[in-house]
Amino acid sequence: MKQGDVLGNTIAGALGGLVFLGFLFGLNLGLLFSLLAAVGAYLGGMLIFVVARRQERSLTMDLGGGVSRELLQQTIQLGESRVAEIQRLAGELQDPDMRAATAAIAGVVRRIFENFKNDPRDIKAARSFLNYQLDACIAIIKKYVDLCSRDVRSPEISNSLARAEDTLRKVHQVFEKLLARLLEDDVLDLDSELAVFEQTLKAEGLSID
Repeated sequence: MKQGDVLGNTIAGALGGLVFLGFLFGLNLGLLFSLLAAVGAYLGGMLIFVVARRQERSLTMDLGGGVSRELLQQTIQLGESRVAEIQRLAGELQDPDMRAATAAIAGVVRRIFENFKNDPRDIKAARSFLNYQLDACIAIIKKYVDLCSRDVRSPEISNSLARAEDTLRKVHQVFEKLLARLLEDDVLDLDSELAVFEQTLKAEGLSID
Protein backbone atom coordinates (compact mmCIF):
# COMPACT_ATOMS: atom_id res chain seq x y z
CA MET A 1 0.00 0.00 0.00
CA LYS A 2 1.35 3.42 -0.95
CA GLN A 3 2.12 6.02 1.69
CA GLY A 4 -0.70 8.24 0.46
CA ASP A 5 -3.20 5.37 0.67
CA VAL A 6 -2.06 4.61 4.22
CA LEU A 7 -2.62 8.25 5.15
CA GLY A 8 -6.09 8.18 3.61
CA ASN A 9 -7.01 5.01 5.48
CA THR A 10 -5.67 6.45 8.73
CA ILE A 11 -7.64 9.68 8.41
CA ALA A 12 -10.82 7.90 7.34
CA GLY A 13 -10.39 5.35 10.13
CA ALA A 14 -9.90 8.08 12.71
CA LEU A 15 -13.01 9.84 11.43
CA GLY A 16 -15.01 6.62 11.64
CA GLY A 17 -13.75 5.99 15.17
CA LEU A 18 -14.71 9.46 16.33
CA VAL A 19 -18.17 9.11 14.84
CA PHE A 20 -18.61 5.70 16.48
CA LEU A 21 -17.61 6.98 19.92
CA GLY A 22 -19.68 10.14 19.56
CA PHE A 23 -22.81 8.30 18.49
CA LEU A 24 -22.44 5.48 21.03
CA PHE A 25 -21.38 7.33 24.17
CA GLY A 26 -22.17 10.94 23.36
CA LEU A 27 -25.61 10.49 21.82
CA ASN A 28 -26.46 7.03 23.24
CA LEU A 29 -27.79 5.83 19.89
CA GLY A 30 -26.91 2.19 20.36
CA LEU A 31 -24.13 -0.10 19.16
CA LEU A 32 -25.60 -1.08 15.77
CA PHE A 33 -26.51 2.46 14.70
CA SER A 34 -23.15 3.75 15.88
CA LEU A 35 -21.32 1.06 13.87
CA LEU A 36 -23.32 1.89 10.75
CA ALA A 37 -22.61 5.60 11.20
CA ALA A 38 -18.90 4.86 11.71
CA VAL A 39 -18.76 2.79 8.50
CA GLY A 40 -20.52 5.59 6.62
CA ALA A 41 -18.07 8.15 7.99
CA TYR A 42 -15.13 5.93 7.02
CA LEU A 43 -16.38 5.45 3.46
CA GLY A 44 -17.15 9.15 3.14
CA GLY A 45 -13.67 10.05 4.34
CA MET A 46 -12.08 7.67 1.84
CA LEU A 47 -14.21 9.10 -0.97
CA ILE A 48 -13.12 12.65 -0.14
CA PHE A 49 -9.49 11.52 -0.01
CA VAL A 50 -9.72 9.72 -3.37
CA VAL A 51 -11.27 12.78 -5.06
CA ALA A 52 -8.57 15.02 -3.60
CA ARG A 53 -5.83 12.69 -4.82
CA ARG A 54 -7.30 12.63 -8.33
CA GLN A 55 -7.39 16.42 -8.42
CA GLU A 56 -3.80 16.56 -7.24
CA ARG A 57 -2.71 14.09 -9.93
CA SER A 58 -4.60 16.10 -12.54
CA LEU A 59 -2.71 19.25 -11.59
CA THR A 60 0.68 17.55 -11.68
CA MET A 61 0.01 15.52 -14.84
CA ASP A 62 2.65 16.13 -17.48
CA LEU A 63 1.07 17.73 -20.54
CA GLY A 64 4.25 17.26 -22.53
CA GLY A 65 7.68 18.81 -22.40
CA GLY A 66 7.73 18.76 -18.60
CA VAL A 67 4.72 21.09 -18.32
CA SER A 68 2.09 20.25 -15.69
CA ARG A 69 -1.50 21.44 -15.56
CA GLU A 70 -0.58 23.53 -12.56
CA LEU A 71 2.20 25.29 -14.50
CA LEU A 72 -0.18 25.86 -17.40
CA GLN A 73 -2.78 27.41 -15.09
CA GLN A 74 -0.16 29.66 -13.49
CA THR A 75 1.13 30.72 -16.90
CA ILE A 76 -2.34 31.56 -18.22
CA GLN A 77 -3.08 33.60 -15.09
CA LEU A 78 0.20 35.45 -15.59
CA GLY A 79 -0.73 36.19 -19.19
CA GLU A 80 -4.15 37.53 -18.27
CA SER A 81 -2.69 39.89 -15.68
CA ARG A 82 0.11 41.10 -17.97
CA VAL A 83 -2.23 41.73 -20.93
CA ALA A 84 -4.59 43.67 -18.66
CA GLU A 85 -1.66 45.75 -17.39
CA ILE A 86 -0.45 46.61 -20.90
CA GLN A 87 -3.98 47.53 -21.99
CA ARG A 88 -4.37 49.77 -18.94
CA LEU A 89 -1.10 51.54 -19.71
CA ALA A 90 -2.06 51.94 -23.37
CA GLY A 91 -5.23 53.70 -22.27
CA GLU A 92 -3.16 56.32 -20.43
CA LEU A 93 -1.26 57.38 -23.55
CA GLN A 94 -2.44 60.53 -25.30
CA ASP A 95 -0.49 59.99 -28.51
CA PRO A 96 -2.78 57.91 -30.79
CA ASP A 97 0.09 56.26 -32.64
CA MET A 98 1.83 55.06 -29.48
CA ARG A 99 -1.49 54.10 -27.91
CA ALA A 100 -2.19 51.92 -30.94
CA ALA A 101 1.37 50.53 -30.91
CA THR A 102 1.07 49.60 -27.23
CA ALA A 103 -2.35 48.04 -27.78
CA ALA A 104 -0.81 46.00 -30.61
CA ILE A 105 1.80 44.68 -28.17
CA ALA A 106 -1.02 43.63 -25.83
CA GLY A 107 -2.64 41.84 -28.76
CA VAL A 108 0.40 39.79 -29.69
CA VAL A 109 1.05 38.95 -26.01
CA ARG A 110 -2.53 37.68 -25.76
CA ARG A 111 -2.00 35.49 -28.83
CA ILE A 112 1.21 34.09 -27.35
CA PHE A 113 -0.62 32.98 -24.23
CA GLU A 114 -3.48 31.58 -26.30
CA ASN A 115 -0.86 29.48 -28.07
CA PHE A 116 0.29 28.19 -24.67
CA LYS A 117 -3.26 26.94 -24.08
CA ASN A 118 -3.21 25.07 -27.38
CA ASP A 119 0.35 23.77 -27.03
CA PRO A 120 1.54 23.85 -23.38
CA ARG A 121 4.94 22.44 -24.42
CA ASP A 122 5.78 25.89 -25.77
CA ILE A 123 5.86 27.26 -22.22
CA LYS A 124 9.29 25.75 -21.64
CA ALA A 125 10.54 26.98 -25.00
CA ALA A 126 9.48 30.55 -24.19
CA ARG A 127 10.90 30.67 -20.66
CA SER A 128 13.06 33.71 -21.44
CA PHE A 129 9.98 35.59 -22.65
CA LEU A 130 8.07 34.63 -19.49
CA ASN A 131 10.93 35.27 -17.08
CA TYR A 132 12.31 38.51 -18.48
CA GLN A 133 11.11 40.02 -21.76
CA LEU A 134 7.46 40.42 -20.81
CA ASP A 135 8.20 42.25 -17.57
CA ALA A 136 10.86 44.33 -19.31
CA CYS A 137 8.29 45.36 -21.90
CA ILE A 138 5.84 46.47 -19.21
CA ALA A 139 8.59 48.35 -17.37
CA ILE A 140 9.45 50.26 -20.54
CA ILE A 141 5.80 51.16 -21.15
CA LYS A 142 5.49 52.41 -17.56
CA LYS A 143 8.58 54.57 -18.00
CA TYR A 144 7.19 55.91 -21.24
CA VAL A 145 3.83 56.74 -19.64
CA ASP A 146 5.65 58.49 -16.79
CA LEU A 147 7.78 60.57 -19.17
CA CYS A 148 4.72 61.54 -21.20
CA SER A 149 2.93 62.76 -18.08
CA ARG A 150 5.64 65.31 -17.21
CA ASP A 151 4.85 68.94 -17.87
CA VAL A 152 8.42 69.91 -18.70
CA ARG A 153 9.98 68.48 -21.88
CA SER A 154 13.74 68.81 -21.65
CA PRO A 155 16.02 67.55 -24.43
CA GLU A 156 16.90 64.59 -22.20
CA ILE A 157 13.25 63.63 -21.74
CA SER A 158 12.55 64.01 -25.45
CA ASN A 159 15.53 61.79 -26.22
CA SER A 160 14.35 59.18 -23.70
CA LEU A 161 10.86 59.22 -25.21
CA ALA A 162 12.26 58.66 -28.69
CA ARG A 163 14.41 55.78 -27.50
CA ALA A 164 11.48 54.20 -25.65
CA GLU A 165 9.25 54.50 -28.72
CA ASP A 166 11.89 52.85 -30.88
CA THR A 167 12.40 50.09 -28.31
CA LEU A 168 8.67 49.38 -28.05
CA ARG A 169 8.50 48.99 -31.82
CA LYS A 170 11.36 46.47 -31.55
CA VAL A 171 9.51 44.72 -28.71
CA HIS A 172 6.48 44.31 -30.95
CA GLN A 173 8.60 42.87 -33.74
CA VAL A 174 10.38 40.45 -31.41
CA PHE A 175 7.11 39.25 -29.86
CA GLU A 176 5.59 38.73 -33.31
CA LYS A 177 8.64 36.72 -34.31
CA LEU A 178 8.38 34.71 -31.08
CA LEU A 179 4.73 33.90 -31.79
CA ALA A 180 5.53 32.82 -35.35
CA ARG A 181 8.32 30.55 -34.14
CA LEU A 182 6.08 28.99 -31.50
CA LEU A 183 3.29 28.36 -33.98
CA GLU A 184 5.77 26.72 -36.35
CA ASP A 185 7.38 24.72 -33.51
CA ASP A 186 10.67 26.25 -34.65
CA VAL A 187 12.38 27.24 -31.42
CA LEU A 188 15.94 26.08 -32.02
CA ASP A 189 17.34 29.60 -32.24
CA LEU A 190 14.69 31.28 -30.11
CA ASP A 191 16.67 31.45 -26.87
CA SER A 192 19.68 33.02 -28.57
CA GLU A 193 17.49 35.63 -30.29
CA LEU A 194 15.75 36.55 -27.05
CA ALA A 195 19.10 36.70 -25.25
CA VAL A 196 20.38 39.19 -27.83
CA PHE A 197 17.22 41.25 -27.38
CA GLU A 198 17.69 41.18 -23.60
CA GLN A 199 21.24 42.50 -23.98
CA THR A 200 19.93 45.23 -26.29
CA LEU A 201 17.47 46.37 -23.64
CA LYS A 202 20.17 46.47 -20.99
CA ALA A 203 22.58 48.31 -23.26
CA GLU A 204 19.95 51.00 -23.89
CA GLY A 205 19.21 51.35 -20.18
CA LEU A 206 15.59 50.42 -20.73
CA SER A 207 15.52 47.06 -18.98
CA ILE A 208 13.86 46.17 -15.70
CA ASP A 209 17.17 45.90 -13.85
